[in-house]
Amino acid sequence: MIKEKSEAPVIFVAGILERIDCNLKKVLFQTRWKPKTSPMYSGMLEIPGGRVNDYENIFDALQREVREECGLKIKIIKLIGANSYFIKDIQRIEITFLCKAINPSEIKLSHEHADYKWLKITEVNAIKITDYIKKIIDSSAEDIAE
Repeated sequence: MIKEKSEAPVIFVAGILERIDCNLKKVLFQTRWKPKTSPMYSGMLEIPGGRVNDYENIFDALQREVREECGLKIKIIKLIGANSYFIKDIQRIEITFLCKAINPSEIKLSHEHADYKWLKITEVNAIKITDYIKKIIDSSAEDIAE
């Protein structure tokens, strides 16, 4: 028998934001800083993203989340992947896109982030990120290739 869930899935979007720097493609990572609400992940690097609001389409949500978290405008290039998992009986669906940063020198971090880095794809293995973000970056490495 399948247990019925009373909660609707929660949908999240994220963007792998790239820019060209000295003829090299680099990807934006932000240092998550939510020590009270998310101590386990505070200090880890992450890509911009967040929850899709009710009645909001995923493309508008990604544009909004990137603007809120780091102040950048983006051009969505393509879908990279999706993931689904459960936390406390609530399904989370994460959809990740490859994006071009339109104004990469104008970063203004939100209070949820302490710092940021633009990294070459070859530098990603040396940083502290979640397994899901590492997997999604690895799967899109060809698209982000230097």
